[in-house]
Amino acid sequence: MNSMNQAFIRYKTGQPIAVTCINYPFPLTQQQKTVTGTASGFIASFIFSIAYAFIPASLVVFIVKERQQSIKHQQLVSGVSLISYWSANYILDFVKLTIPLVFSVLMCLAFQISTLTDTSEAYGAIWLIFIFYSSALISFAYFLSFLFKDYGNAQSFNFVFAFLVSAILSLVIFVLRLIPSSRSGAKIASYFLRIFPPFCFGYGIINVSK
Repeated sequence: MNSMNQAFIRYKTGQPIAVTCINYPFPLTQQQKTVTGTASGFIASFIFSIAYAFIPASLVVFIVKERQQSIKHQQLVSGVSLISYWSANYILDFVKLTIPLVFSVLMCLAFQISTLTDTSEAYGAIWLIFIFYSSALISFAYFLSFLFKDYGNAQSFNFVFAFLVSAILSLVIFVLRLIPSSRSGAKIASYFLRIFPPFCFGYGIINVSK
């Protein structure tokens, strides 16, 4: 509009008159900030949930494969204790998860996800969510590994399960909690779903952004 007015004035006067437009919009209301933050949280939770769904699928392959091919049995017969076996696997897997963990949290800063990085409390909570989720995810993947005899099936199931629980169910529960008629049921369901680390991960990111 300012450019049109400026062109009109120059046309009528024949002078190179410049009109400066200064705009000071009203600040966002608290409700608008909440809606914007929740939308950013949805996107961030969905993207991170997809990425981290590959991790339990990769962790469970070696565990099931060693049991399927009797490699674990050979180690135990050779004198390796169960505590040493599981501790070594856990430490190595956690070290491998440290790299994507750090990069994921730094990506929040790189892509300026303001709802997750605006305050030190929110950004600190994101660090804790990723650290605790990584540690819990390893144990949960080990637990699910006992349900399978074929490492291919275990890999596929872990990926699908982690994606559905983390990316889909967390969003569904959050939306249901916004609806008054389904709020109480969603709240009860969220308590039962918290036994699954992927759900806590996706739901935690959404709550921090909100």
